[in-house]
Amino acid sequence: MAIVLTVSFDLSRIAALGAFAYLALDMVVHYGHLRHLRHQTGAKPAPLVAAIVVDAVAFAGFFVYRIRTDLVVIASFVVFAVLVAGGETLYVRRYSDADGTMNDDEVTS
Repeated sequence: MAIVLTVSFDLSRIAALGAFAYLALDMVVHYGHLRHLRHQTGAKPAPLVAAIVVDAVAFAGFFVYRIRTDLVVIASFVVFAVLVAGGETLYVRRYSDADGTMNDDEVTS
């Protein structure tokens, strides 16, 4: 993937894709913590929600800037995000039990 990016894009486009990926990942991790782990870790919801909002504002601002200047980066990120979400969905369907928990025996074998 790194070779394809290097050949296809200049450094500013690669950096923009990385920024989009980081902000999206950060929001997903905070949301997952808020929804699934907050009670186990004792985290208060306010800082998690604040982090999601700050990431969303930065993502939206960067998105608006890039959509005006470089649609190729936006299209590439959308394709990347769809591929990752699709792969994650297939993985979870394959390796989760009926109750939604991961089956460690199948994953390790």
